[in-house]
Amino acid sequence: MFDLRLRHSLLLLGLLPGLGNAIELLDERLELNAYGTLGQTRSSLDAPQYKLAPAYQYGVGDQWSSVLDNRLGAQLTFNASEQLSFITQVLVRRNGEDDVRNQTTWLYARWRPDEHWEARLGRIRQPLFLITEEFDVGYSLPWVRPPVELYSLAGESTFIDGGQLRYQTAVGDYTLRLDAHHGHMELDRDPLYNLENTYNSGLAVTLTDGSLTLRGSLLQAHTKLDAGRRQQVVDLIAAQAPSVAEDYDTTDIPRQRYANLGLRYEDGDWLVMAEYVRLWLEKPSMPDKQAYYLTLGHSFGDFTPYATYARQEVISSVNEYRLSGVPANAANALLSASNSEQHSYSLGVRWDFSPGLALKGQVDQVYQRGDAYGLQNAQLPAGREHFTVTSVVLDWAF
Repeated sequence: MFDLRLRHSLLLLGLLPGLGNAIELLDERLELNAYGTLGQTRSSLDAPQYKLAPAYQYGVGDQWSSVLDNRLGAQLTFNASEQLSFITQVLVRRNGEDDVRNQTTWLYARWRPDEHWEARLGRIRQPLFLITEEFDVGYSLPWVRPPVELYSLAGESTFIDGGQLRYQTAVGDYTLRLDAHHGHMELDRDPLYNLENTYNSGLAVTLTDGSLTLRGSLLQAHTKLDAGRRQQVVDLIAAQAPSVAEDYDTTDIPRQRYANLGLRYEDGDWLVMAEYVRLWLEKPSMPDKQAYYLTLGHSFGDFTPYATYARQEVISSVNEYRLSGVPANAANALLSASNSEQHSYSLGVRWDFSPGLALKGQVDQVYQRGDAYGLQNAQLPAGREHFTVTSVVLDWAF
């Protein structure tokens, strides 16, 4: 028995250096980053509540609330070799159903054969915005939250399961990057709606010199949207005018398109950001929309005050004249609710009081025309044209 224990001890001692080397090697190959946001927000109105998007089942009234911005995320990278890496990002936040859940927003393998080419396969983020890569990381953004008038147009899900091919090269003093992607996306919000992109394809072009970044993207998707309330309206219209009902049927939309243009300039003192988004939804019952914003900021030591103007507009008609009676009333009610026009003026300040920590405060004056439902999915009380939203958040990233 003594000899057996001795042999096991000697074997373990022999393995310890190798185990130590393995742990050291694993430590060199693993990268862990964590980030989060804690915030409080209140509106000057109790109803309708201020929302991030019309489909969201929660908002903020005239009492301080943390539902809009609180999140906790972690990103883990395993570098299997100089060329091959595996990346995952998990985010805990409140979703559109008013349910706090963890969500895997990234989960992909990355292959970099050289300095020019990169391929990703798995769950990736669509190149929808100027801030696509850092969209969830509040610390990397100048605002309390990205301007909702524009960023709400992307919907709740910004990732797809598929592949992405990237190419970048030097063009004079600039770096040119091309990103192409193709994939599939599903979002289950039963019983409210279920959304599927049977395919989602796009191309993004980025040109940057480190201070100035110019970016544009085009995306196209085949969409299937199953929404219970909408289907009830479709059935009602079909009884009177089947051809009109086809314009309200969203269960199979062969082509929807999205375009984005963005600019960002930072020289250490000044910050300028601007974006424009255009949506072609290809259904008269889902009006085409556009949105844009402009942000100007200037740093004074650790403090960066900023101002933003943002606007969302409905481009196509939100009136139905081809029907009569109850079907006409139902169709026009549905179209009126899709009138999400609003604009806002925002003033804020960011204080970088410690490495990896930033405290931000922001005041938004939100304007909503009398017949518009805005992002609140409800008209303002009679006599009101605007309301005020006040927010304070603490962002961190390590």
